[in-house]
Amino acid sequence: MVMTESVSKLLKKIQQKDQYTEDHCNRTGNLAVEIAVHMQLPEETIENILYTGKFHDVGKIDISAHILNKQGRLTVDEFDNIKKHPQSGHNIVMREMDNEHYAKIVLEHHEKLDGSGYPKGLKGDDICIEAKVILVADSFDAMISDRPYHEARTAEEAVAELRSYEGIWYDADIVEALVEILDKRKEFEK
Repeated sequence: MVMTESVSKLLKKIQQKDQYTEDHCNRTGNLAVEIAVHMQLPEETIENILYTGKFHDVGKIDISAHILNKQGRLTVDEFDNIKKHPQSGHNIVMREMDNEHYAKIVLEHHEKLDGSGYPKGLKGDDICIEAKVILVADSFDAMISDRPYHEARTAEEAVAELRSYEGIWYDADIVEALVEILDKRKEFEK
């Protein structure tokens, strides 16, 4: 598939902001597509994930680098600032691409099944499937990556965390697809 000029512009914005965010978006996007293909989701859904997974965190370009790279725990105010990135990303996607569905996916990628996510507190089927897939891939990648505020977990530890919230935060079928992919890759320690 050929990347559109608009998608390329969004990826460039991320690249200019922060190397970690760019790398994280690439890994998350690739894993989300792998999950969608494994689940045999419709081709259009896979294509939506292919694009939006790569720029799901574009709204972080509006977040201070000090907050994004802070050592240690974030304050409540700093975390509230971070939680604005899905809305900011939605606005950027609408401005750059004028694609309501892509913007919706970016907006919903931190929503959780039980309504405890952000920014809207959506529940269950109110969250689009693309955002549910990206949430699992995003959460997994964040857990297994070193960040200034936490050391990387093992794949086993990350999957255990995802499984502990199956059906609460994360769609169980999506988590199971991730586990099957990791098993196939032999990413678990024996």
